[in-house]
Amino acid sequence: MDDERADRLFGKFKFEEFTLSGGYVNRFKRVPTASFDGIFNDQQFFTEDKQFFTNLKYEKNVSDTAKLQLKGYYQGYDYHADQAYLLDGSRVINHDFASGRWWGGEAQLTFSPINGHRMILGLEYQYDQRQALTNHDIDPYFSYVRSRRSGHRLEAYLQDDIQILDDLIFSAGARVDYHHMLNSMQANPRLGLIWSPLANTQFKLLYSSTFRAPNSWERDYNAFGFVANPDMREEQIKSYEGIVEWRAANGLRLLGSLFHNDISQLLMGRPATADIDGDYSVQNYGRYHAYGIELEAEKRWSSGRLLKASYTYNLLTNENSHGTWATYSPQNLFKLHYAESFFNDYMTLGIENIFIDRRKLDYAGSFGDGYNLVNINLSSDKLIRGLDTSFGIYNLFDIHPQMPGVSDQVDIIRMNGRELRLKLQLTF
Repeated sequence: MDDERADRLFGKFKFEEFTLSGGYVNRFKRVPTASFDGIFNDQQFFTEDKQFFTNLKYEKNVSDTAKLQLKGYYQGYDYHADQAYLLDGSRVINHDFASGRWWGGEAQLTFSPINGHRMILGLEYQYDQRQALTNHDIDPYFSYVRSRRSGHRLEAYLQDDIQILDDLIFSAGARVDYHHMLNSMQANPRLGLIWSPLANTQFKLLYSSTFRAPNSWERDYNAFGFVANPDMREEQIKSYEGIVEWRAANGLRLLGSLFHNDISQLLMGRPATADIDGDYSVQNYGRYHAYGIELEAEKRWSSGRLLKASYTYNLLTNENSHGTWATYSPQNLFKLHYAESFFNDYMTLGIENIFIDRRKLDYAGSFGDGYNLVNINLSSDKLIRGLDTSFGIYNLFDIHPQMPGVSDQVDIIRMNGRELRLKLQLTF
């Protein structure tokens, strides 16, 4: 029952300084895993969503040191699902629906007012025209959720890249947001120090912060044991990173980085507080820390051959559980990629190896096994003019990775094995 269908259409047209682009996606997915306490493996349990966008962009070099970019857009999203579950021993179909429409625009100016300064100044506006949610049982009919919102967003940002020395750049930026889903303005900085002591060596120290506002589901959902919570605040993240990068003339590149992320006020379902009448509500409760290191090596040859390897160690800790290793987060990731062209560049062979370490499924000591995937892809864009072709074998050794089910009925989902994929893409 784990079937899926997706249809996509995309187009882009350019004329002088104007670019018009648009796209449409329609995706159908049957859900066999009994989400939201549904009936396991029920054929009528499915979700379907559609998304479209249209963008019009204008770019113009207004002088030797200044560039203007204007953008306007209109976008939309629709979702519906039929979900089979048992109510007093009878099978009932629940219909879930969401719809959104939003439009807006952005103006951005990149310029150098004086020597040693490169500035970016921008203003963006978005109107959330429709944010609608409904949920009801079909037969017998019973309505659980009915919500409709709209509102404005406004963002202003400024960044200045200052050439302090010939080999030292200080980047300072700030962004201010008004968001109709929040009760207060948001201000977030972005700072960076970039030092290039040698032509092939660069060091970076970076800091930034940002936020995510609650969405309409988190704020308005008022059914199935959840009650609306009008006192939500934004989720926040602060990121710290140090990077060193070295490039050789022979196509070798080495990169290393250390990072720390502080995630706070994460929205999650919690038992309702005393002033909220209900079982659960979405609250700003979660706090996580992420510590890690990334190492990457890449070698490119003049023939087009590529060899690339990367390793990431990432420790995500749940600070509400005394800083213990958080669930569903692997600590070790390793990737190896090799590509080479054959037959006078008519064909390209790509081989990749992806290792994902075991993941903690709960705080009682249950784990999902680590796994290693090997994928092979053969592609060409020269057999016929404008035609891109590729044939891939994914999960070559036919393993079945374990994924967390996050369900009372299914703790671990056994994923698909070997897959064959054929792709034909015509460009004109």
